[in-house]
Amino acid sequence: MLLEKREAFDMATFTRLKSLDDIEEYLDFHAKVLGSGDERTVYDTGLGYVIKFSRKHDEVNQNKTEAHIAVSGAPVPRVFIHAPDYRWLAVEKVRPLKGKQIDAEVSAETGGRLKSLDDLHEVLNAALRESWTADDPAEHQHLEAIHRRLMAQNDWYMGLFNMIHKHELVIDELHEANWGVNAKGTLVLLDPGVGG
Repeated sequence: MLLEKREAFDMATFTRLKSLDDIEEYLDFHAKVLGSGDERTVYDTGLGYVIKFSRKHDEVNQNKTEAHIAVSGAPVPRVFIHAPDYRWLAVEKVRPLKGKQIDAEVSAETGGRLKSLDDLHEVLNAALRESWTADDPAEHQHLEAIHRRLMAQNDWYMGLFNMIHKHELVIDELHEANWGVNAKGTLVLLDPGVGG
């Protein structure tokens, strides 16, 4: 199907497309590529959300898992709608962050208990018992105590930890390039990096 180039992305038209070729062609003509990975390409629609499109019909597990995570209370961008077979997701567009911006947001989200992304990594690793501090029992206990307080008192941290634990997410996915702030000002993980 040959589509005319339009000035704007139209979700109603997009959701009616059935074949992978038609979907990809529409995205190529009506949205801007933001990035591409092994399993999917992310397109900016210009309407406040992005489309995460799985190029291969049999590789939709990442989209499916991300859609389920988005309704679990985890700090990830909101999924507005998805294809019935999860070949694409319409996901809230967020503002990416870098360096000190991430550290400031981690501190804000944790009420100052953690001061940086590195602090967040240390506490999460200790909670998952994968920490270098295991060789230092006092430091390890200190980090586990911070984890327990945050789990009891901080919904943002609890949502993040539960997502990591349930979906066996590796802490490496919490790298600096994978954080942003949504329209509500919440620090979110841009791509959970899970395969289902």
